[in-house]
Amino acid sequence: MKNIIFGLLLSTLFFLPLASGCSPQTPPSTTPITESTSITITVPPVHLDLKFQGDLPGGTDAAREEFDRVYPYLVYYLGEPFSIGKVGVTWIWDPSITTSGQIGWNTQDNTVRAGPKQGILDLPPLPELTRYWNLYQQYEHETCHLFYNTGDSPIEFTFGQWIWEAHALVGQALAYAQVYRDGLIGANVSTYDDIANIGWDQLNGVRVDGDKYNRTIVDSSATTALRLMTEVFAGSSGKEDFILRVNAAILAEYKSSGDLKITADKYKAILNNVSGGQTIDGMSAGDWLFAQPVANLSGALGTYLIIYPNYSNVWRAPNEFDLAYFNRVNGQNPGDLHENGLVDQEITVAVLDSTSKLIKQTTVRTQGDGTARIGNELNTDDLPQGVYIIQAKTVYNGKEITASNFFIVLSQENQVTANDNRMFIVPLNADGSALRTELVSKLQIDGGQVKSSLPGILIITAEPGKEVTITYGTYKRVVSKPLTVRIVPLRVSD
Repeated sequence: MKNIIFGLLLSTLFFLPLASGCSPQTPPSTTPITESTSITITVPPVHLDLKFQGDLPGGTDAAREEFDRVYPYLVYYLGEPFSIGKVGVTWIWDPSITTSGQIGWNTQDNTVRAGPKQGILDLPPLPELTRYWNLYQQYEHETCHLFYNTGDSPIEFTFGQWIWEAHALVGQALAYAQVYRDGLIGANVSTYDDIANIGWDQLNGVRVDGDKYNRTIVDSSATTALRLMTEVFAGSSGKEDFILRVNAAILAEYKSSGDLKITADKYKAILNNVSGGQTIDGMSAGDWLFAQPVANLSGALGTYLIIYPNYSNVWRAPNEFDLAYFNRVNGQNPGDLHENGLVDQEITVAVLDSTSKLIKQTTVRTQGDGTARIGNELNTDDLPQGVYIIQAKTVYNGKEITASNFFIVLSQENQVTANDNRMFIVPLNADGSALRTELVSKLQIDGGQVKSSLPGILIITAEPGKEVTITYGTYKRVVSKPLTVRIVPLRVSD
């Protein structure tokens, strides 16, 4: 198969600021993994034959040492690569590569190419990380794609690029959370529902990342969706092996049928079989995943404004907010959709309390891809504990466009930690534009224990993997408890 290029700077996904045949060249001892539930697992030492071409920044010894730290964890969470374990991988440094679109992998010769594109040689996001961490995790990402190489062709997911990227990124997220301890690195699931809350048409809506105004939100949501499933299905055992078992089933399906294509129906069946009938949020694994906004490849045409908070692994308030302003139009080919970021547009961003009273406000302008990031302009650290609405407004062709979401602020004593076991339940109105704090005391909880409440938030606990049923009158929502924190919005219409 020809070169397939999916370049991506991954630090925006993995940097979450703190507040087959094994080669005989293996380490002399096993590598311990401490799961989120503090269960220690001994992982057999594994080694991938890694070759290099070109003058790699920092030298090949440093790159090999860093990869040898990560690879055993990738194998633990993803399973043995379908073919490259026997032949190895070559990392190529090519100075002519200067854009993300040129970075990629080749299944015919099991090579990964990277070069000095913008940002890839920047200093790492944290001083605890090795100097060329940005470069190494890019190579590791493309190598994760090669895990699915069957010989000279990869497995093909026919229902969008989002799942292809997620299968690589979730392996990295899980591995990095173990290699780089203390919650420094690794996408966390507490952000999942808050981002999914922006809506079915707003989150994805296209088939491939190249048609997005910016791919980060799709890759992030897809990764945390698989991470959430992994934590829920780990349950009280804490063993996060769901993706490993899914990959084994994908390989078995290919060996049985000889067909590289994994359709949505095949994938649903694999998820349902691997989950053993266990449900997530009251749904089968397959039905749940394809009901998530990231799975929508046919978003409605139109102009969209979205906003959402970002939390680190240890947090008491969001460290920043991201917004995007874009058009979705018909693409060049029949059935294709494409998005264009609306550039250099003024957006007013406001924080509202439970009575819709204005607390803070700032103005930002969108960048070259239609996005903007709000940090110190709306410092939330000084707000009292509770839940707030974050609202973005602008005018498009004479018509006001508004986007709303919510965020949580906690005291220092109540801050979320990497191994937190709480779920934060936040009642909203039907369209998510306002808080319904009066419902907190009226919600009925079955399957979990009410721990406490804060203004606008019901805090409950439950055993990992267990489902909690939340009711209010005729409203009913079933939510599953992952290993770690989950923030759950309830959109109640009556």
